[in-house]
Amino acid sequence: MCTAAPPIEIADRMNKTLRGRELYSDHPLDDERWWFMIWQASGASGGMIGESEMIVMVEPTFRLRQANAYNLIARLATKRGWDSAGYEAAKAEATRVAPKKHRAEADARHLAVLWLMISQGPGVL
Repeated sequence: MCTAAPPIEIADRMNKTLRGRELYSDHPLDDERWWFMIWQASGASGGMIGESEMIVMVEPTFRLRQANAYNLIARLATKRGWDSAGYEAAKAEATRVAPKKHRAEADARHLAVLWLMISQGPGVL
């Protein structure tokens, strides 16, 4: 059985893992809503909370960008020399390898596979 971590633990793990990074989303408004809910549920209003053994930063140390991940990947494809047919084939292959399921992990895996394929250039397929 899987149990959910407390929101303050999730906020802390996000801060430690994502410190100084920018996050891009395939659905920025939805992700911003979830991100806000985590911080709100953590009970934090800013600053630090915790006891002397464990102090947790509760203000985000990362930035959620309001940019669509697919638009960024499409721009990268243009820079790497993909034509529209090749780019569509890459998207189809990424969907075959890592299907989108409208679940965070599966959709993030799909984006990562597509990004890696496009990053490697048109000769990857």
